[in-house]
Amino acid sequence: QFRPRPTITTQSVLYGMTDLALSVNTGDYTVNLVVAIDEHGDWDVVHGTRERVDPEQSSLRLVELAGLYRCQEWLIDDDNASKVFMPLVATQARASRTMVPWKPMPMRGIDKETRAAPLRGQFKRGKVYMPADAPYTKWLVKELLTFPNATGSGVDDGIDALGLLGRRMMSLAKAAAPVVQVKRPTLQDMTLNQLFEDMPKQSTL
Repeated sequence: QFRPRPTITTQSVLYGMTDLALSVNTGDYTVNLVVAIDEHGDWDVVHGTRERVDPEQSSLRLVELAGLYRCQEWLIDDDNASKVFMPLVATQARASRTMVPWKPMPMRGIDKETRAAPLRGQFKRGKVYMPADAPYTKWLVKELLTFPNATGSGVDDGIDALGLLGRRMMSLAKAAAPVVQVKRPTLQDMTLNQLFEDMPKQSTL
């Protein structure tokens, strides 16, 4: 869905995410997204960049965005490329005294469609918003409309980035699932057999 401008309230929690590409001028894009999640669970895509640049330029861009938006977490796939990229970002972050709150997301060999699956419900419920006139909206919407049938390079990097947030929200929801307490019967409710079974067992030796 579209809004005239991104909505960020005092209750909003900001998340950054990066889908990293190491190619320059060709191939996949490095995509950075910033999403604000409000108290109703709505997602507002408030910033997006898509560039084919070298890792050093990508790290500078990421540190710039981290300093601008002060996200609670910055999500990235926990793969070999990110293990090389994260120390580079750390160097740039220290130089500019900017905190980048990394949260590497495990991939475990799952394919793109499975990684993007948590987004489906969020879109079906109409809980994802972006400004209609933002430069990033055009290419992000195109990716969403053609996924997973588009072929070639640079056709789903935004979805890969947004999928990081979907996976993170799913993991947080699972972690916050309530623990069901089993109600034990009172002494008045227990039978003689239950009382016997509930007593500490004495050694017969």
